[in-house]
Amino acid sequence: MGFDLYGENPKLVKLLSDEKSERYEELSAMSYSDREKQDLNDEYWELQTEWENNNPGSYFRNNVWWWRPLWSFTCDHCADFLTEDDMNGGCYNDSYIITEDKAVAIAKRLKEALEEPETQVYLDNHMKAMEKAKKHNEMIEQEKKALDEIAVAITGNKDVAPIDYPKDLKKKFDELMDKRDWASSYPISRENIEHFAEFAEQSGGFSIC
Repeated sequence: MGFDLYGENPKLVKLLSDEKSERYEELSAMSYSDREKQDLNDEYWELQTEWENNNPGSYFRNNVWWWRPLWSFTCDHCADFLTEDDMNGGCYNDSYIITEDKAVAIAKRLKEALEEPETQVYLDNHMKAMEKAKKHNEMIEQEKKALDEIAVAITGNKDVAPIDYPKDLKKKFDELMDKRDWASSYPISRENIEHFAEFAEQSGGFSIC
């Protein structure tokens, strides 16, 4: 699962060559399955990627793990002009639209934030917290493996799933999973913030899908 952002009226920085543009339009008019039957999807994705790289305001994507901290960072720095609806709109794949004036303001604010020393401190601390959480979860995983071995020994089923553990082991398993630190799964980076800021600046407003 991820978040796909589409520019509403993106600035066109660099067009494809006439030949590539014609080919891209031709492939875009075909369905995925029709392209797949003719082994054309790789060519289509290659042209699409070139278009998006040339025109960064057209499209931006993060998987859910990268998007959550990026959007949280954005909301924290833009709380004076993003409404509650705007902020909530960035949490769902409901095609919520951020207007052009707000998109430009987001880009400006994020670029300013990246110039502040406090931002690097925040990013460094975030990564340290991630590493700490990863080490914690490694210990949780070792305890989980020990429970797995006990469950297999008791049931005689080497493929036994936690849902089928004996009642006391299932309780221990659930308690163990509750101790997992999900901070290990949500990265943030300067590069991702920069990429998003560039997209927002050139998007002409964007929808969050």
